[in-house]
Amino acid sequence: MDEQPLTKKQKRELKRKKENKQAIIFLVYILLVLPLIPAFPYIWGLAGFHLEVSEGYRVGQVVKLSHKGILWKTWEGTMGLTQSGAYLEKW
Repeated sequence: MDEQPLTKKQKRELKRKKENKQAIIFLVYILLVLPLIPAFPYIWGLAGFHLEVSEGYRVGQVVKLSHKGILWKTWEGTMGLTQSGAYLEKW
């Protein structure tokens, strides 16, 4: 079968269909993906705060306790594991 070359009208029609498809993909991206970007830290925080890193008990004297963080506030402290305070472990 011999294929006929496309006419100018057919070429314009194909180009218009391609542009319409690209416009639809762009709109879907704008409407679905971009609104998730500001919500990402909130979603990540919900997932991250429910993960337990370790279990167990620590014995010693709490030397310093602070509430730090830019995006997620966490409790950080220093604990003296000996009574004299010679060895400090940061956790």
